[in-house]
Amino acid sequence: MTLLRMLLLVALGAVLPATTAAADDNSYGAVGVDPHNASVVFITEKASRNQAMDAVQALCQEHNMTCEVTKPFHDGCASLARSTDGSTYGLGFEATPASSQTTALDECTKEGGTGCNIHDTYCSPANLGE
Repeated sequence: MTLLRMLLLVALGAVLPATTAAADDNSYGAVGVDPHNASVVFITEKASRNQAMDAVQALCQEHNMTCEVTKPFHDGCASLARSTDGSTYGLGFEATPASSQTTALDECTKEGGTGCNIHDTYCSPANLGE
């Protein structure tokens, strides 16, 4: 998971149109990673797993990215940690912000990153952990 540069894009449910009928739940999110240009996108506040995955792919395409790695999450949080030189990253998916950050830091270190720190954390629903 070595990165030459990192671009982080975030889209909330209101930014991209839903592809299916929305429910009141809005507790799905997804993360997309383009290994070719080292970009990461986060989507939150979607009503279904499919909506979150579709929104990630749409955002990737909008920014000329090929997100080969995508992962949905539900009623939880996704965190991104990266090394101080930006060459290594780790993603964490857990039930709380703190636990997703711990996992992301562990993954970054496991991949050989030094001085790994949290870059971003997003939860879906957004108020999770408050």
